[in-house]
Amino acid sequence: AQHFSGRWINDRNQTLWCSWTVLGKKRLYFAGDSGYCSHFKNIGKKFGPFDLTMIPIGAYDPRKLMKPVHMDPSEAVQTFQDVRGKKMLGIHWGTFILADEPMDEPPKKLMSAVEEQKLSKEDFWTPKLGETREW
Repeated sequence: AQHFSGRWINDRNQTLWCSWTVLGKKRLYFAGDSGYCSHFKNIGKKFGPFDLTMIPIGAYDPRKLMKPVHMDPSEAVQTFQDVRGKKMLGIHWGTFILADEPMDEPPKKLMSAVEEQKLSKEDFWTPKLGETREW
């Protein structure tokens, strides 16, 4: 993940942010709270393909401020392709107001990016708070 850490005024980068994989019968990738960067391609080459990816889609506006630490939905689709995902669960949206975009915008923009890349909408999930999905 590409981000920073800190919960208070004097604890910047004192803890680690991260992404992780689960490699077993099913292969999972959790991107964490991250901006888009080239390391996703390396993750895909080394550990992919992934049966399920969990990739952030929210807290991206204003782009000038958020781009280094929060990807937008089109970058989330690029990340999905870079890590060689089969299914994607959009995370990091719709629970708290974290940025300037409307809370319901990230899933809409995600589906637009999916259409633009000619990918299957059925492979991209954006459940609402409390909604479940069997997989």
